Amino acid sequence: MLLFAGGKENSQAEALVTGARRAAALDTIATARDIPDIGRIIVSTDSPDFAHQLNRRHVQVELDAPDEPFHFGRRLQSIITQYQVRKAIYMGGGSGVLLSPSQLAGIVSKLKNAERLLLVNNHYSTDFAAFTPADVVQSIEPPPTDNDLSFRLAEAGLEPSLLPRSAATMLDIDTPTDLMTATLHPQLGSHTRLYIEASGLDITRVRRITAILQDSTAELFVLGRVASSAFAYLETRTSCQTRLLCEERGMRASGRQARGEVRSLAGLCLNEWGPHRFVRELSRLCDGALIDSRVLFAHRGSWPSTEDRFNSDLLRPENIRDPFVRQFTEAIQEATIPILLGGHSLVSGGLYALVEASQNNLGTEGRGCTDG
Repeated sequence: MLLFAGGKENSQAEALVTGARRAAALDTIATARDIPDIGRIIVSTDSPDFAHQLNRRHVQVELDAPDEPFHFGRRLQSIITQYQVRKAIYMGGGSGVLLSPSQLAGIVSKLKNAERLLLVNNHYSTDFAAFTPADVVQSIEPPPTDNDLSFRLAEAGLEPSLLPRSAATMLDIDTPTDLMTATLHPQLGSHTRLYIEASGLDITRVRRITAILQDSTAELFVLGRVASSAFAYLETRTSCQTRLLCEERGMRASGRQARGEVRSLAGLCLNEWGPHRFVRELSRLCDGALIDSRVLFAHRGSWPSTEDRFNSDLLRPENIRDPFVRQFTEAIQEATIPILLGGHSLVSGGLYALVEASQNNLGTEGRGCTDG
């Protein structure tokens, strides 16, 4: 198992997410150590403090060179060569945080019994992958991030197989909102749960959203880069009514964001009306909303800093430098309905986690969502 657990701590909001990813890595290590067929656990990190903590857990630690820029693909190639890995399970630090021991053991079993295999959670935006032969990575152009890992391995001749979509396979801790959507899930590991509890995050809005999901008289609005499979999951596992505005899927991978070509209907309304009217009109349409705010930001053509994006997710406008993002966040904060802001993960893995948490809390499998 190859765990990559790096992260930035340039601000309080960024440190919150990085700390959560490290806590998730500890939960993954605890699960993996109980699976006999996992021969070695290797953790790549840029934190000397976390490396010291890991050394007490009998795992192999690879500390990133502080004077070299991190490149995911080259780092992965180096570790696979150094340790002569034949069968690899790669996981980003915040991915697989909801995987149960039986789910991880099932992945390991398939990998053990295969000569050529590529199991991934998402082919076009990979968070974790199990593959053999591992040395195939030496024949690919090393991707700068793990998002392209499955795509590059497929180009090298490994046929990708998708793991069943669920919160366990789709949720990745990328933003503060991902911590909140994971909090109520029954499979959240103890290290991550204790970390979130100690952080003092207010999850009132998350609880209100999960209540909406199983209320046949309520309506949820989902806006952003929503996959059809995620929306189908929402419709078949909940009782609420739904509205969907799916926009700009693949805006990063296609290069549209980098070229300034992102166009959003919701973004047009936001620009025309301003944040406060936008939120008032939204609140008349539904009882709660999930908003992939990165589509709205990209539509404006002015990309906020990571710190500003994360503080917007946390509804902390006082910590936001960008005037528009601050005003938008203030409007969301003052909304009469619960609104969750986040990135793509909110409307993918986060959506699965919210639905599964609502089922667990109410002891139901859902009664089918109406669209009337």
